[in-house]
Amino acid sequence: MAQDDKAFFMKVQDTVRTAVDENKFMLTVNRLQEAMEIPLEHNPMEEVEFLADRFSLTETEQGDILRQLFKGGDSSRYGLLNAVTAAFQNAEDYERATELERIGGEILALPVPNRPMLPNTPKGKMVNITPTREFAMA
Repeated sequence: MAQDDKAFFMKVQDTVRTAVDENKFMLTVNRLQEAMEIPLEHNPMEEVEFLADRFSLTETEQGDILRQLFKGGDSSRYGLLNAVTAAFQNAEDYERATELERIGGEILALPVPNRPMLPNTPKGKMVNITPTREFAMA
């Protein structure tokens, strides 16, 4: 038990050091700002499915993330990581909520895609990809 306590407090100590280290803090701020400029590579449903495959998300979690993504209206990587971390509020338990928070951090650490933004697509603006249908009235 003493070893567990020691390991826990060492992790807390590392977290606090990282939080108050100005260089590390600014690196995180820069990554967050960069994430605001990275558009999602696919439509929102495909992005959430990618996360589900990569991080073993349940269907309920996928739905929560997608709802949060649409609610936030931000189709950037920053919007996606915010949607994931907001979905923790509906998590089954504390451990899963913590896991969703960690996944949000991992999204921030993903490599930057090697492609320019599509022309005529405003940064961070949610694009409607829902197919439209003409309904005939009988």
